[in-house]
Amino acid sequence: MEVNRPGSTVGVATAAGSTTTPQFKQRFMVRLIAVLIGGMVLDGYILGILGPITGLIREDVNLDDIWIGLIAAGPLFGIFIGSPLAGWATDKFGRKPMFILDMGLFTVASALQFFVTSGEGAAIQLFLIRLAMGIAIGGEYAIGWPLLSEFAPPKLRGRLLGVTVVAWYVGFMIAFIVGTLLQQMGVPWRVIIGTSTLLALVLFVARLGLPESPSWLITKGRRDEALTIARRYVESTEMHESITQEIDLRLIREEQAARDKTQLKNASFATLFSPQYWRATLFTAGFWFCAVTPYFAIATFAVEVLKNYGLDNTWASGVGLSALAAAGVVTSVLLVDKVGRRVLTVPTQWSRRACCSSSACGRARRPGSCSSCS
Repeated sequence: MEVNRPGSTVGVATAAGSTTTPQFKQRFMVRLIAVLIGGMVLDGYILGILGPITGLIREDVNLDDIWIGLIAAGPLFGIFIGSPLAGWATDKFGRKPMFILDMGLFTVASALQFFVTSGEGAAIQLFLIRLAMGIAIGGEYAIGWPLLSEFAPPKLRGRLLGVTVVAWYVGFMIAFIVGTLLQQMGVPWRVIIGTSTLLALVLFVARLGLPESPSWLITKGRRDEALTIARRYVESTEMHESITQEIDLRLIREEQAARDKTQLKNASFATLFSPQYWRATLFTAGFWFCAVTPYFAIATFAVEVLKNYGLDNTWASGVGLSALAAAGVVTSVLLVDKVGRRVLTVPTQWSRRACCSSSACGRARRPGSCSSCS
């Protein structure tokens, strides 16, 4: 069996005719980054739009606190389902089809919010629709970030991934502003939560025609296609070298498997919990759980929560909280390549712990009721 070593030119003849101009490649990267950032804005918008109108929903459908909480938590449940499911599906079927299918789910679920009925079934309908939207959000995380990292130059990946997180908080803040303004104008709550449909539809159309990931094609043995896409869309010399190295490494693994008469296996979901990776998996999952849970618990009901602390200004509580979060992410993006990931991760988690403990102690009604204070 013929094997191409590092520095080989596998598929170069096939791909040469697909070489495009630097301007074309730059436009592609701008488009890819735009649809990824747009997806994160949509994620934040969908999660943030509920906060300003919980009172309207409660009164119109006569919901108790339990149902309001379930409807607000529906997207979070969906994220836990959508992320691993989309991660498995995108590895099996490809980044390109799942990237489009995921935004299709966004569009359909968003539109269904316009048609939520009144009466006892409204709560279940809202919960299921928001659950489906959470599955789409989880899919966006599992598909969008890997796709960006597989096309973006290595020196820009950290900042670009940081920008997508900024976009999430911006989307959350925009949702609060839009929701509050429309509520004050007397717009029905079904129309307010359904406003995400427009952005979802625009992003769905914008994602049509995007190429498949070269890295995914390599794992499926489609090396010539990977090189063709790289030559057509990738401008970074580092990325071209990385793709070539991936191909060579794949060929070496195939040769080794042929000599050993074994089947070459790709990484699976179980790999995350193997002895080699389980610690990293546990840390990453725990980190995001600790980061997401308290923020959603406070931000979704920011107006009501902060009112208990004496902050009655709706704009200051809703918009201000999101603006502070966005400012924190921007600061991290500017510093991440200078001071490193660890320095930005560990101290902030201890700060979060201190803030949560302080908040809990501040709400203690009786002396000694908060064990953290003792």
